Amino acid sequence: TLEGAEAAKARQEATRLLTNIVEIRSDFQKEAILVKRLSSGGGDAPLNTFDEAIAIGDGAVKLASEAPTPAEAKSNWQEAETAFNRAVELSGDVKDKNRVLAAKFTLAYVQLMTGKPAASYDTALGIAKEPGYAKAPASAALAVNSAMALYGQTKDKAALDK
Repeated sequence: TLEGAEAAKARQEATRLLTNIVEIRSDFQKEAILVKRLSSGGGDAPLNTFDEAIAIGDGAVKLASEAPTPAEAKSNWQEAETAFNRAVELSGDVKDKNRVLAAKFTLAYVQLMTGKPAASYDTALGIAKEPGYAKAPASAALAVNSAMALYGQTKDKAALDK
């Protein structure tokens, strides 16, 4: 309801607070990233940080799983794949290896959901071989699911053998 200079000042203060929240790992970080992107009109802006890519990817996965139509689900799965691929690209500076592996695990799942079982298989198998990673067994199971999907889709002898 504010107007003019008061509205600008309130918007500037909200942006400052959101910027502070975005920098702190917490239960509210993802939501703060999404609100900050939307409030700045940057919903389609490039993803510049690992956390930003994860927030967008997680949001797209949630929307895809709740989509009322197959077309909406497909669009959201594709957005999630783009975001998680970007998160993996931006993961070089992430100190917590488990966060990176979790992003790769979700990427493998999203790849399967977007009809890319070969990519999903490779991604999931790579994670399954990570020593000590808690989700390694789940990654192995995802690799098997991806291999089965690939087997059902292909006529190529090499892919069938794989």
